[in-house]
Amino acid sequence: MLVPGRAKEKGTDASQADSFSRYQAGSTDRPIIGVLTQPTSSEPSFKSYGKSYIPASYVKWIEGSGARVVPVPYDAEDDTLKRIFHCVNGILLPGGDVELEGSQYEATTAKIYQWAIEANDHNDHFPIWGTCQGFEQLAVIGAGNNYSILTKFDSNGMSLALDFTALAPRSRLYGNIPTRCYQALAQLPMTENLHDFGVSPKDFESCKKIEEHFEILSTNTDKSGRVFISSIESRHYPFYGTQFHPERPAFEWDLQEPLAHTSAAVEAMQSLGIFFVSEARKNCHHYASEKEEYSALIYNTPPMHTKAINRFYEQTYFFGVGDKND
Repeated sequence: MLVPGRAKEKGTDASQADSFSRYQAGSTDRPIIGVLTQPTSSEPSFKSYGKSYIPASYVKWIEGSGARVVPVPYDAEDDTLKRIFHCVNGILLPGGDVELEGSQYEATTAKIYQWAIEANDHNDHFPIWGTCQGFEQLAVIGAGNNYSILTKFDSNGMSLALDFTALAPRSRLYGNIPTRCYQALAQLPMTENLHDFGVSPKDFESCKKIEEHFEILSTNTDKSGRVFISSIESRHYPFYGTQFHPERPAFEWDLQEPLAHTSAAVEAMQSLGIFFVSEARKNCHHYASEKEEYSALIYNTPPMHTKAINRFYEQTYFFGVGDKND
């Protein structure tokens, strides 16, 4: 497998650089990832436990990769959202079942994406990772907020080996993970798919806007023989998306799912998290004080064992009116 140099970053526009100057060419060895919460209204079994939630497996995946987590309220006011953005070192957009089009969740994601574009354009390296629904959000935004890029697939409940494209070995994402992990992803059915929508290569290639933003790194085939894109990365920015769930093999245990719990699967999925966190280390956003940082961390909210009410999640963080992190 080839291990390439990094892709070129966008240049700096001096006329807009002042607001990002304190972050340029910085790094941290204490990375913090912001994870976007989701409305509990999108998961009926969760509605009585708060107004928003984060599955704990995403938090564990990030923590197991060497970073900490701050919850990002999906309905935060702009000033709160921007303050969080300037304190964290990257953003994770998780999977879920939110009705995105026209929602507050969509608007928040669009703002984060735009701020990340502006930051990276001014040498403030800010990564975004999208999983499943998060992948789809990246695709829609990359396509110019065009939801027709998403089509139905019969792919819910499949664990698959990745069909890598010719770009994958030279990509930032897959070109920088251990060779054994790359080979395992290509050979073993370990990437779990839980999506009803996705992006076909044909639709991707016919949309000029998304082709200008992203490259296809892998594809897969659903139960009906239709090909969908399973991973992408941005051409110019540290933005990455997987239609599959790298957080689940190590941290979710539902017997009804085709989850791979092998050591190879756990290592391969964690290698993706380690890569994402390595991208976040290139960012030097930080909280103004240790007290403010500790107050923001998800450690302040205990996870709830939710297996009995929702089989997909062993543990879940809930946030309600009045919570300090909401």
